[in-house]
Amino acid sequence: AALDPKNGKITMISISRDTMCELDVLDEAGSHVGTANAQLALAYTYGDGGDTSCALSAAAVSRLLYGLEIPVYASIYMNGITELVDAVGGVTVTPDVSFGVFTAGQQTLLTGSRTEQYIRYREYTTEGNNQRMQRQNQVLVALVRQMLTSVKQNPASALTLYNNVSRNVTTNLNTSKILYLAQQAARLSFDGEIRNVAGTSVLGAENHAEYQVDEQALYELILDVFYDPVTE
Repeated sequence: AALDPKNGKITMISISRDTMCELDVLDEAGSHVGTANAQLALAYTYGDGGDTSCALSAAAVSRLLYGLEIPVYASIYMNGITELVDAVGGVTVTPDVSFGVFTAGQQTLLTGSRTEQYIRYREYTTEGNNQRMQRQNQVLVALVRQMLTSVKQNPASALTLYNNVSRNVTTNLNTSKILYLAQQAARLSFDGEIRNVAGTSVLGAENHAEYQVDEQALYELILDVFYDPVTE
């Protein structure tokens, strides 16, 4: 998520967990032993499941985005997602395809276990994670809209939401920074879209899905979101 006070907007960017990128590799003692080109999701597994994992993930994303600084991170366990959705009264989504208890084209209110069912289901194909990401993005957009509405009415509501899920969250933000960012976000607009890093899903040498990023499209995305053109 990029907060841009100068241009008055919030931009959200989604990066596939299968994205091939350069990761830091740690040994069992936690010492840095080198780097590897692998799926982004593996960056988290080289850490401790907490702050180290988050920092490794942030470093991998930073490299992918041409050295762009990632100053804030947060990870949330699946139980925390369910708690967050329930804390805002549920979110309404419209599935693109039918699976489980969900019917394509039929609006559904997600609460409780239905939230996890919706965002966790994945077909085991090269496109399976991309399809799951689209469902996760639906939930995120609905969450952001409802939270922004709440924060605009009362910035302190961000702390209430955080307290509801904090036991399932790892972040380098303290409560004062959360409140500050919530106040900033309340002044900005969100267009309701999540920008996806473009690329192609292929089957790797070990039959694992690999997402090959379109470097030109990524470069243009970074310029568009994080830079202003210079006019002469």
